[in-house]
Amino acid sequence: MGLGGGGDGWDHAAGDAAAAATGMAPDNTFLRWIIGGEDGAGVMDTPVLEQMMSPPSNAAFGHNLSPSSFAAAAAMEDTKPAEALRFALSPTGDSPSPPASTPYDVVLKLGAYKTFSEISPFLQFQHLTCVQAILDELAGATSSSCIHVIDFDIGMGEQWASLMQELASHRRAGAGVTPAPALKVTALVSPASHHPLELQLIHENLSSFAAELGVFFQFAVYNIDTLDPSELLSIAGAGGEAVAVHLPVGAAHAATLPAILRLVKRLGAKVVVAVDRGVDRPDMPLAAHILNSLHSSVFLLDSIDAVGIDADTATKIERFLIHPSIEQSVVARHRGGGAGVTWRGVFAAAGFVAATATTFAESQAESLVSKAHVRGFRVEKRGGALCLYWQRGELVSVSAWRC
Repeated sequence: MGLGGGGDGWDHAAGDAAAAATGMAPDNTFLRWIIGGEDGAGVMDTPVLEQMMSPPSNAAFGHNLSPSSFAAAAAMEDTKPAEALRFALSPTGDSPSPPASTPYDVVLKLGAYKTFSEISPFLQFQHLTCVQAILDELAGATSSSCIHVIDFDIGMGEQWASLMQELASHRRAGAGVTPAPALKVTALVSPASHHPLELQLIHENLSSFAAELGVFFQFAVYNIDTLDPSELLSIAGAGGEAVAVHLPVGAAHAATLPAILRLVKRLGAKVVVAVDRGVDRPDMPLAAHILNSLHSSVFLLDSIDAVGIDADTATKIERFLIHPSIEQSVVARHRGGGAGVTWRGVFAAAGFVAATATTFAESQAESLVSKAHVRGFRVEKRGGALCLYWQRGELVSVSAWRC
């Protein structure tokens, strides 16, 4: 079921851009902070945080932080896969603890996310290529109907702020003769990945940003762990909406991917944007899969270390953004059973056809990477997908698939 009816405190909110949400003043400081428009200092003293937390002592958090040396990637290799395997092998079905379990953790996670976005093209590459793929595949819908994004990986939501900006600019280019653009985002999330405060911030700031741009906007959240597919079928595709799906692929979704793709077809989606972060190889035996996850993560850690950030910041990025993906990958791969086919094979078997990234999308990605703080990142176009590399290691690939 959706998150609205439960007693776990999760928000299931939907409303237009003019409707102010409760709890926080409707400003977009947080969103601008994430996408780089402002320094975002105000996010540290919002009314919600004042009400929900008091500053903890350093001692309260010091023992939870992982080793801070990125040069010693072996520290991660010794600990995180072992922890993930412990959860995977647990007879009680235990799962890793959420990386951000308190409001204070959320603040630390936001800081890590912002820094990571500034020092590495890793996140921005994913967002830029995802948004451009949607624009390319839904070119006819950007000015004539509502775009409805079903998002299996909302992150901090800033990619949809970029999509709003593009929709608003298209309308301005048309001299205002087209209807005001409309965007709906339905986020499918797990309580293990997002704290309620994160979702509240995402909702309120995207709504405020949309109002500023003159974009009609709706946002809804559903608990993916208890989702009834009929709920999605009842809200998606109505009134001529153009449906797009943002989907991370790999071991975490390998067991359910065929069912997800069947649901996507029933939703009438025009495009699925698949994001492969390289750590997941569901087609490999478990041991090889773990080794591949380590290699991929070490390439990412090495790219961060090359920037020369301080150890404390590096530790927070590792703790909140990198370790959770390793845990999720290993646990899901083990519990999913033996090696299966590649996710691309599953897409093809389900009748999806890969679209080729446009020259414009490729040039945008290359322009982004050229502005990186250090040399070593590069973009390759492979099989229609756009891939981001650090040195010889692939970090992430983004591809669009037509239904």
